[in-house]
Amino acid sequence: MLGALFIAFRRGERWLHQHIFKVGWLLTNNFHITTILYYCLFLPGIALHELTVWLLAGLLRVHAETAIDFPAAQEIGELRLNFVRLSPGAGRARKVIISLAPLAAGSIALWLLAAGVFRWGAALAPLEAGGIDALALALGNVLRTADFWLWFYLAFVIANTMFPAQPILHSRWQQAVAGLGLFSLALLAWAIDSASSLTLLESLAVALLQVLAFNLLVVAVLGTAESLIERVTGKSASFVDGVMVAMSREEARAWRAEQAQASSASQSPAKPKTFRSIYDFPLPIPGPPGREPVSRQAVTVLQPAPEPLDDDDSYLDEGDGPYHEDKP
Repeated sequence: MLGALFIAFRRGERWLHQHIFKVGWLLTNNFHITTILYYCLFLPGIALHELTVWLLAGLLRVHAETAIDFPAAQEIGELRLNFVRLSPGAGRARKVIISLAPLAAGSIALWLLAAGVFRWGAALAPLEAGGIDALALALGNVLRTADFWLWFYLAFVIANTMFPAQPILHSRWQQAVAGLGLFSLALLAWAIDSASSLTLLESLAVALLQVLAFNLLVVAVLGTAESLIERVTGKSASFVDGVMVAMSREEARAWRAEQAQASSASQSPAKPKTFRSIYDFPLPIPGPPGREPVSRQAVTVLQPAPEPLDDDDSYLDEGDGPYHEDKP
């Protein structure tokens, strides 16, 4: 279950980043201003990500340089988390550990928010009774959390900035070894203390469910805002290979229809043609009298090579042939 929640979260994260960037561009019509607003929105998560990288690099004695520059204008809806740059001489193992540090820090922060702030266990307790009234009561308990929207915002930005900025496992065998290592650690934790391991997994699952619920709410708000802005302004945009391409609303609709048609055509296998009668065969059709046929094949005439002549049959031998001249 935990793996399924993780995959679902990662698939929705890219969509969220792209459409947050798109809504910013629809409001400003300026890539530079959109980029600044985009980074400011995720500023708490960016700060936690980069601070964790910098602290762990210092603990592992890896030289790290800070490059806190103003973000340049970009047309890609993704965060470039390279404000802390590791030394190229750092070992591969230490780079992997440092790159995974923000994921661990973000998971701990989400768990603290779920257990200490939102208190999902107590808030969702009325759901055990079942019914619509119990669901409304549980949602009311969650929304009555002190400073709910502030904690909601912090959980959202931390969750969507805690993953490594760049892929750290490039090859297939590295990914396989990492997956095998995680599976071995899970089995070891289960063997040592099954009760504690189960509690830990349940806590992580609750933290991921919390983030998925928040992301779904943001998706609904983004979709509504995006549709309204496009309807009012007549502007739209689409992402082609991760890059945002500005276009009108009608052009965006036509482009999406073409993409959907191409996708359905590529997925549906070609049906073999069935011949029910002789009239279904593509037979050649002759033309009317006195005209060329509809289709004809080029005819190639092959001439045999001349056979070599013997000396006795040659017309050019001396004393034979029509051009013979007597010798004096």
